[in-house]
Amino acid sequence: MDQHYSLTCTAAPAAEPLTTAQAKSHLVVEQDFTDDDTIIGLMITAARAHIENVTGRQIYTATWVLRMDAFPAVIEVPKPPLQSVTSVAYVDTTGASQTLTVTTDYTVDIYSTPGRIVPAYGCSWPSTYGHVNDVTVTYVAGYGATDASYPAPIIHALKLILGELYEHRERFIVGDAPHEFPTVDRLLASYEIHTGI
Repeated sequence: MDQHYSLTCTAAPAAEPLTTAQAKSHLVVEQDFTDDDTIIGLMITAARAHIENVTGRQIYTATWVLRMDAFPAVIEVPKPPLQSVTSVAYVDTTGASQTLTVTTDYTVDIYSTPGRIVPAYGCSWPSTYGHVNDVTVTYVAGYGATDASYPAPIIHALKLILGELYEHRERFIVGDAPHEFPTVDRLLASYEIHTGI
């Protein structure tokens, strides 16, 4: 997508792809030991968010709103996999809000990565008002909400990060010098902004 766009999550994941019980099993923590349940839950969330930031994918089902200044030829929908498109709306040349109709006005491709939205056969995108955020796409993305939905490598990566976070909760010492735990760098790297200045 060449033009500027913004993304807003309007319905966050209802749960995490790994339960506390599953995490404790991986960490070899007794299920009846509940003292660390809260911190394990936070670590699951942190690990999942890190993977999503690095891969650009949505793991557990969530609803997103994509805003653009105008229609591109093809709308490539961020945060794959795309499950469904709820609505495609825009501000027309008179300043009035309009909502397009699936199949009649546009077609959704959920099989590509990322998913795509294109004009229906024989149609073209309408003209917009010419202002910021004239086009709004609301959609549902994510692998799903069951264990069988997630690719094994993603869940394994989540467990590896979780194990590192649980084992090393602070800086650690190598020889006589303190070192940051590598996971800290990985967690923060996806948030770095390079301005080129």
